[in-house]
Amino acid sequence: MSKQLIGIIFVVLSVFVSGAVGQTLSQEEQAFFQKHLPDVVRVEPKRLNDHAIVSVFVTPMYDFNVAIKMGDGGTSTQHVVVARVGEEFVPLSRPGQDGDCPSIQKMFRPGFTLTNDDVAETLQRALDIVYPLNGQDKRLETFRHKGNEWTFVRGKFFDSMMGFVLTTDATGAVTGVKYVLKLPS
Repeated sequence: MSKQLIGIIFVVLSVFVSGAVGQTLSQEEQAFFQKHLPDVVRVEPKRLNDHAIVSVFVTPMYDFNVAIKMGDGGTSTQHVVVARVGEEFVPLSRPGQDGDCPSIQKMFRPGFTLTNDDVAETLQRALDIVYPLNGQDKRLETFRHKGNEWTFVRGKFFDSMMGFVLTTDATGAVTGVKYVLKLPS
């Protein structure tokens, strides 16, 4: 997702909540924006109800189709996957650096256990929806496990494979999620 689109979305959303955060526009301007914003920006949400998503994640997830009318008469369209966390929408995008991903770990359904390849395939399908892969990365997609560590390859970073590494306890419950740009072979 482009940083420009993220910025536009946050500006649009801030127009609606500016009264609660701090008055940046007059009431007249606020009413004008609320009335005419759909003339320029359209957000069409679609709940992600795929079996893989609802089997793996407890957090409701949505695909936002964001269409912005451009000055040249065209329209710029982009899809953004978001999760509803409490009273907020959180954009989901593949991590861009190595590190723990506690927010992803919290999205797993209570009782979800990663115990065999069938469950791992379901998790891989859920990851495909939440963190879609392009054509080249899709060809590299795979998973493997050793002991209590499950690796989900999600593409290539220079000459190395990158992806998620999930740690599980003895029952298969996910106890840790990391993103690694250079997975060990």
